[in-house]
Formats: sequence, structure tokens, C-alpha cells
Amino acid sequence: METIKDYWAQLSAALAAAVWVVKAAIKRRKHRAEWERTVQKALLATLHDRLLFLCLQYLEAGEITADEMDNLTLLYDQYVALGGNGTIKKLMERVGIYVKIIDERSKNNELEG
Repeated sequence: METIKDYWAQLSAALAAAVWVVKAAIKRRKHRAEWERTVQKALLATLHDRLLFLCLQYLEAGEITADEMDNLTLLYDQYVALGGNGTIKKLMERVGIYVKIIDERSKNNELEG
């Protein structure tokens, strides 16, 4: 009879430990998911801010180099992939319509002269 009591006591302790480990893992996973959502929102906000600044800058200047346009498009593509909204889309469309793509050398000559 004592052996059966010991068996159940050990089994109960093992099950309690297993439940504790599972609960800890679930809590850690939930915390990690919340952290990842927060980082994603921060990246989206940072991309939004940078794209807004650059689009307005290029619209004011009226010109952009091909490399700058490639960079702007790369930022925009990542912004969209993270779930960005239509505000930046409208600005990107305006940049595509109203901003003239210039040669890098032309821009360098303007800066030097």
C-alpha cells in the first residue's frame, strides 16, 4: 500500500511540474508575441515617418535621382508589407507623377555649384 501512495505522490509531483513548465512556456510565448507586435508597430511608425519626410522633401525639390527613387520604393514596399496605410501610397503616387527623375551627376553639379 505504501508503494502505491509513493507512486501517486511522485506522479502528482511530476504532473504538477509539467503543468508549471507548460504554463511558463505559454506565458513566455505570449510575452514574445506581444513584444513582436510592439516592434512591428514601431517599425511601421518609423517607416511612415521616414517616407512622409522623404516624399515631402522630393515633392518640394521637384526632382529625385534613380538611386533615391529605388531607396524610396524599397522603404515603401516594406511599409506596405507591414500593413501601411493609404496616406503614404497617395504621396508615393504624387512623387511618381510630379517629381522628375534626374541623373546623379546633375544633382552633384547643383550641390557643388
